[in-house]
Amino acid sequence: MGELPLASSDFLRSHRPPPAAKLPLGFERQAPFPLKTQVSRISQRISRNLDQLFGRHTAMAAHGGGQALSVGFYTSWTDGSAETLRRHIDQLDWVAPTLFSLGQNGNLVVTDDAPMRRVLVSALHHPLVVPVLQNAANANWDGAGATTVMASPARRAALVNQIDAALDKSGDGGVMIDFENLPKPGVAALRGFVADLHARLAPKHRVVAVTMPLGDADWSAKRLAEVADKVVLMA
Repeated sequence: MGELPLASSDFLRSHRPPPAAKLPLGFERQAPFPLKTQVSRISQRISRNLDQLFGRHTAMAAHGGGQALSVGFYTSWTDGSAETLRRHIDQLDWVAPTLFSLGQNGNLVVTDDAPMRRVLVSALHHPLVVPVLQNAANANWDGAGATTVMASPARRAALVNQIDAALDKSGDGGVMIDFENLPKPGVAALRGFVADLHARLAPKHRVVAVTMPLGDADWSAKRLAEVADKVVLMA
């Protein structure tokens, strides 16, 4: 295996989302959240074989003096992920496992990964575990379905309750929202959903992160940074 990604000064490459133009600036809200709300820049040295651990590589922009984070996206369906995590866990600030998804009815579908948990329990270094919630079903991004859920106050509230309950059960440190292929109304609804999540989770000292694509005029890092602890720029 190659070297684990480390924070530096450039933007990353990515596996999964198609390449897009780089965002020149990140933004930060004026009133900080419990963990400083910021768009932080992570740059990582990537070797050819890291895709066993990282389902996606991120680029975050450091702003306002915030500390860069080294984040490992853990894909439970990939052979060898747990072993790679074991070998590199000391170099991670966050582990972001893809454990949450939206069901066809808009309810939260929760999975877990026993090999990952064993690595985390046995390690001397304990990165923050931030499960990723995706709007993917049958290998397709359901942007319309996610938008329908977020646009309904009742369904959005139900999803927030389900995420809160799942984190209470697991003890994990927060959630990262990774909704893709959203139509323009979905992008607007996402901000409200993230704000609702943050209002629920911040009193429990849990983080809310959200991903966004680079180079898409419908998305605003500044607007998302007003309601999220971290905005993750996906190259």
